[in-house]
Amino acid sequence: AFDRSRPSRSSVVSLYGSVGCPYTCEFCTDWNSTYVSVPAEQLAADLRFAADRFPGTVLAFHDPNFGVRFDDTMDLLEAIPADRRSPYLMQCSLSVLTAPRLQRLQATNCLYVAPGIESWSQFGSKMRLTSTRGKGRVDQLVQRFADLRRNVPGLQANFVMGLDDDFGDEPFTLTREFLTRVPYVWPNINILTPYGGTPVHDRMLRQGRQLPTMPLALYCSPYVALVLRNYSTMQYYDSLIRLLEASTSMTISARRAVLRDGVLIKLTRLAQTIAIRRDIAEMREIRDALRVDRRMQAFHEGRRLDVPDIYRRHLAKRLGRFGELLTAADLVPVFASDRSFQRATTRSGMVVASSRSAERPA
Repeated sequence: AFDRSRPSRSSVVSLYGSVGCPYTCEFCTDWNSTYVSVPAEQLAADLRFAADRFPGTVLAFHDPNFGVRFDDTMDLLEAIPADRRSPYLMQCSLSVLTAPRLQRLQATNCLYVAPGIESWSQFGSKMRLTSTRGKGRVDQLVQRFADLRRNVPGLQANFVMGLDDDFGDEPFTLTREFLTRVPYVWPNINILTPYGGTPVHDRMLRQGRQLPTMPLALYCSPYVALVLRNYSTMQYYDSLIRLLEASTSMTISARRAVLRDGVLIKLTRLAQTIAIRRDIAEMREIRDALRVDRRMQAFHEGRRLDVPDIYRRHLAKRLGRFGELLTAADLVPVFASDRSFQRATTRSGMVVASSRSAERPA
């Protein structure tokens, strides 16, 4: 966003240093993409252009995994004179951020890093912690983020809750312990979502665990679009709500408020807190409906196709006036890898999925 056609201190310029990702996380849409760096001369030109035209503006690298070729990328950032280097944001794996490299982040004016933890039992290769799980992983990651904190002011850790290996209170308890011990790390807590083309999506279809009529517009927080392996949906929401409440409580918010961080990071945390509290309110509404509505319980167990009224209301609110352009059949996903739902009907006889070619002439 520019102010009167000019960049301001709150402006953010988006760019890429690479595309694709070398990791194969089953829930990620980049799980099978080829990692390719942007040519060095092109990235160098982008960095010079930003320094010349938008001095002081924050750069946001949208790479799925920034700095896989870390030293080469740092060389390009360091080629910009120190007094003209733009502050930048990025997300990358902890396996890249080894101790000898952390000072280069500080030298190149890195403002914010968002590594993925994802799980306390899986994805250890992304952190070089393949043999450490559970409480041991928490202890090691607390130290790793403390080291990062000495070089980068803004930190975020990404989690996915509801993976098939998750069970009981432990994933939620460990995440709560982590965020309590490192209040300067923002916990980005995600609901497992079966995005199309991912291994999770394909497995959910094979196992009959994907909710076939959940509209794709609700494949995002705070909604659950699959049958969880080790939790009922109501149990999951109960645990998730408690965790999110802890992550935005007055106690931890007060601890974050006294941290010696810049105004931009403080405002970012405030915006994130407001967004999470809004999600919590919607989750409470969904959980409370699950407690009393047996049809909604059956929907989340995969035994009923009718989309619950609460989701219809939320969908209408999200779509706004554009909802008038879509028929009921348009709102039902048709999965390319599984056509078994195309002729399904509800008890009222409404067709909930059908061939698009049969609805309209070409």
